[in-house]
Parts: sequence; C-alpha cells; structure tokens
Amino acid sequence: MKIDYKIVDRVIYVYLIVVLVGASHPSISEILRGFIGATLLFLLPYVIGRFLMEVTNCNSSCLLRLQSDFIIDFMFCWFFGSASLFILAIFLSLIGFFSIFNLTVIILMTALVSLVINFLKKGLALRDIDLSWREFILLILIMSIGWIATLVYRLDSPFPYQPNWDMFQDLYIAGRICEFGEFHIQPQEYAPYYYSRIGTTMFDLLLALSAYWSHSEQLSIYWCGPFLYNSIYGLLLYLWVKRVTGRTLPALITAFVSVFIFEHNPVGLMQIRQDRLLVLAFPYLMVLVDNYVSKTRNLKNLIAITSIYAAAILLHPYTGSFIAAILTLFLLTDMSEEKNKRIIYGLLPAIAVLVVVMVKFQMISLASLFVLDLTGSVGLPPASESFRLKLMETWYSPLVFGIFLAGLLVSSYHICDNLRRYCFLASLLLILYYSPIIGISRVALFIHPFIAFFAVLSVEFLARELSEALKLNDVGRKRIFNIIIAVSYT
Repeated sequence: MKIDYKIVDRVIYVYLIVVLVGASHPSISEILRGFIGATLLFLLPYVIGRFLMEVTNCNSSCLLRLQSDFIIDFMFCWFFGSASLFILAIFLSLIGFFSIFNLTVIILMTALVSLVINFLKKGLALRDIDLSWREFILLILIMSIGWIATLVYRLDSPFPYQPNWDMFQDLYIAGRICEFGEFHIQPQEYAPYYYSRIGTTMFDLLLALSAYWSHSEQLSIYWCGPFLYNSIYGLLLYLWVKRVTGRTLPALITAFVSVFIFEHNPVGLMQIRQDRLLVLAFPYLMVLVDNYVSKTRNLKNLIAITSIYAAAILLHPYTGSFIAAILTLFLLTDMSEEKNKRIIYGLLPAIAVLVVVMVKFQMISLASLFVLDLTGSVGLPPASESFRLKLMETWYSPLVFGIFLAGLLVSSYHICDNLRRYCFLASLLLILYYSPIIGISRVALFIHPFIAFFAVLSVEFLARELSEALKLNDVGRKRIFNIIIAVSYT
C-alpha cells in the first residue's frame, strides 16, 4: 500500500477548511470539538511549516541528507511552523494588528495557497509512504493501545473534569489571547504575581488558535488531547525502536509498556502541556542526532538540528534546554576518538548501575554533597534518592528493573555501536534521575522507553544464551523469550 505525500497534504488542507467552516454547527458535540481541537495543535503549525518549505523548496531530506521520512518531515514542519507562528504573533502585536481572528485568516490563506501549490507544483522530492497491510494494521493497533491506556485513566474523570494544575495557567493566558486579543511573549506579563518561572507563550498561542479554529473550549482540548498524545507517543516509540533494531517484537513491547507509564507521577498521563510535546518528539530527535553522528557530518545538517533545538527551547525552556544539552553531549561523545569512546561507553553504564545499587541499599546520599537548582524554585528541596527509587518501584517490579540494568550492562559490551549510543544515553539519564538537582525527577519522562527497550534486549540475550546451552532451535528460543517476558511483566 502506497500513500502519496501530496495526497496526505491535500487531506490536511481540506480538513482544516472543513473544520473551520463546519465545527460551529450545533449538532457537533463539545467532546468531538475537543478531539478536533487536539488534532489542530499538530496540524496548524504543520501547515505553516510545510508552506515555508514549499516556498523555499527545502525539506528534511535536503537539510539532513536523510532518506525522506514522513515522521521526520512532519516534525520539521511542526517545529518551524510553531516558531514561525510565534514570531508572526510577536510582529503583529508590535504593529498593533494582533488578534486571534487576524492570525486565523493568515493561516487560512496559507492553507488555501498551499492547496493550490500542491496541485500545480511538482513538489518536493519525497517518497511515497510505503506500508504493507500488516504494518498498517500493526500501527493502528499500537495507536489503539495508547488510546486505551488513556481511557483507563479517564474512567474516573468524566468529561470535562480532570486532575490537573498547570492547565489553569495556560487556560488563563489562552483565554486572554482569544477574548481580548492580548499577546505577550512571557507569561509573567499577563500576571506578574502568579508566574515565577521563565517561559514563553508559544504553547498558549497554539492552544488558543486550536480552540478558536475548532470552535471548542480550551478545557475540552485539555481533556481530549492526551488520547491523541499517547497514541502518537506509542507510534513514534515503535517506529524508533524498529528503526534502531530492525525488529518488530522489541519495538512493540517498548511501545506497549511506555504508553502505560507516561509520566513521573500517576496523573501526568492526563496532562496536555508543552513539555509533553517535546517528549513525543524525543525519539525522532535521537534519530536525527544519530544520523548526524553515523552518516552526514556537515554544516547544513548541524544548523538544521540546532534550529530544532532553538524551537524546542522556545516551546518549553527547561525541557527544551535539557533535551538540547543531553543530545549535544550524546553527539560530542560519539564524535570523540575511538579509544575514549570505548571507555565512556563501557564505563558509564557500570557507574549508572553502581549508583542505583548504592541508593537502593542507602550507601550514599548525593544530596548531602551538593544541591543544584536550575529551575529558580527557591526554597524547594530536591526529592530524596530513596523517594525517587520508591517512585521507580511503583512503575516497575524489582525483577523488571533488574533485567533493565542487566540489559544496560550487556548492551554496553556485546552490542554494536548503534545501540551502544543509546545505552550511553540511557545511563546518563539514569544517573541524572538520582542526582540532587531540583526538578530533575522529570527526567523519568525520557527514561521509561529505555527501560522497556533494554529490558527486552536483556531478555533476548538471555533467551539466546539458554537456547544455545540447551541446544534449542529458533522456535525453542522464541518460547523461552515469551516465557521470560510474560513472567517479567506480570
């Protein structure tokens, strides 16, 4: 089954126009408008980014020398489109022309012009989306699992009620943007006495645009958004692991486990926030950096990745800066000399396991040595190491976490460089998780996929060793693998 990129774009353009015209009809329920608004959080920035790439005749393939990939191309358009909308809103505000209506008209004209260009212009050099029916059904299944995982949490939260706290800040700002046409760069400018953290209003602008375009309440989008978030999260994790390993089973298990453990606390799955958007993008940001390291080390590639980092920081300064710092360290380490690289790849996983063991048996307290505050949350102590360990144990049994640690060590010494890079990244995140840095427990957002991933690799290694020792064939090895997986995750 082949799907043309240009047809996908046409469907998106027509969908936006139909929604804008028809979503206000009284027969459409508020919950449906909420789901429509959640899709617009992704599609409105994409349309602007796609238009800019069409005009400049540029896409992710020519920027990164990558084989064209719909997910990577969509992510590029979304980041550039989000930043462009934010900059456009600043410009309109400076000249006294800003209103949510004017911005909507500009996006509508962009969609119409893009639709005309799509029919008249030959288009960018993009491959068709080539999927077998088996792969297509599997992707639908994975997205359905993400939907079900969110539904489990939503059973106790009838529409539009939901346990949340940060949303009230965003709802207030989005309301001011929609109702009063008031736009500021920083949230503190709306309520200086209420906001203490450094940030931007990029996400609030996207939320206001999505609600206005779909004729929905922002609260409805907050309730419906996580269904879409978690489905996309599972899909991207599956595609990331499949791209790294070339195998379906590890990718499927990683996605399945991760969509049920999406946050650093139980109610986080139901939050729709700007840092969650970056969590969604994280797997494919790793793909971009890995591609730069292993294939195309050129200036154009580096500028493109840096531009995405800048857009991520605009969206959420703390999480965006964290992602940029971690992936830059990941990049620089792999570009070092081979001897140093081998030492780092072999040593860091051992240090990570040692830190976990010492914290488990209360042999060390890093908080007694130093405390680092990068959030500006003056007076808030960091969570203790024992608390973070107990938090991790509420998600994973000691057996699963132990298998993950074993997989981390095994992967650092027995697997090819491509996977050792991710082993290094997982070890670094694990060490940071237990470090005495205020607010660092949010690193758990990025650790969960690695725990599932390396636990599966560890089980595969164990099944292979047992089958060789018992002289079993491939069928026997697969049965051992399935038994270990079933026991581990029960």
